[in-house]
Amino acid sequence: MGLQWLEAALPLGIIVGMLCVMGNAQYYIHKVLMAALGKKGQKAHRVDFIQGCNEAKSRRLEALTVQLRGHLEGLDLLTEIVAMNIGEENQLQSDNS
Repeated sequence: MGLQWLEAALPLGIIVGMLCVMGNAQYYIHKVLMAALGKKGQKAHRVDFIQGCNEAKSRRLEALTVQLRGHLEGLDLLTEIVAMNIGEENQLQSDNS
């Protein structure tokens, strides 16, 4: 019975240990980054970083919009071709009857 409890707790202990290691690594990365930026430049750096991310997102969104417009134009063209083919088939069927 005691062994089953250990088998249940062991994976949880592994997960908790991994979280602790990752949190510790994040702490040291943050500590080094803040030391490199200095305390005064950290707010300005965050604003620049956020603005840079927003600019990159808008450029990506514009590119995706252009791609989507191209796909929609192609879809409109395909729809017209299919409609013309259906119209021709209906006309042929009415001519044959």
